[in-house]
Amino acid sequence: MPTHRTTIVFVGALIFMCVLGALYVVFVYILHNSQEGLSNMQNDIAVAQGERHALSSLARARTTIESERAELRQYIVGYDDITGFLALIENLGWPHNANVSTAALTVVEGDGLTDELRLSVKASGSYDAVFSVLSLLETLPYKSYVSNVVIERKEIVDQSSKWEGTFSITVAKHKEL
Repeated sequence: MPTHRTTIVFVGALIFMCVLGALYVVFVYILHNSQEGLSNMQNDIAVAQGERHALSSLARARTTIESERAELRQYIVGYDDITGFLALIENLGWPHNANVSTAALTVVEGDGLTDELRLSVKASGSYDAVFSVLSLLETLPYKSYVSNVVIERKEIVDQSSKWEGTFSITVAKHKEL
C-alpha cells in the first residue's frame, strides 16, 4: 500500500513532469517563432540589399549615360527654343544669297516626350542658292526630314533665272511638361 508520502512524491513528480512538458512546448513554440522571425528578418535583409544594389546600379547607369542623354538632347528642338530654330532656318540662305522665310508652322502632339514641329520653308534666288538651301535643310543637326519639295522657275532677269523653292519639313521638338 502506498503511503501518504509516496503519494505526495508521485503527485509531485507528475506535476513536475507536466510543468516540464508545458515548458518544453513553450520553448519549442518560442524557438519556432524566433526561427521563423529570424528567417523573415534574413529575407527582409536580402530584399533590402537587392533593392540597394539595383538602385546603385541605376545610379551608376544614369551617370554613365548622362553625357549621351545631353548629346541626344541637342538633336531635338527645345520646347522654349522654337524662335531660335526658326532664326536658324531663315539664316540658311544668307551665305548663298537666297531669301529664306517660314510660311506655315504647326505643332503636332506626339505620343512620347516629343512633339512634331511642321513648317513650310520658302527660298528664292538662283537655282544653286535654292538647291543649297534644300541641301542644308536635309542635313540639319536635328531629328528632321523634308517631306515635300517644289522648285520652280519664277522669272528670267538679265540672262539669269530666279527660282523659288517650297519645302515642307518636320522636326522633333521636346514637349513642354
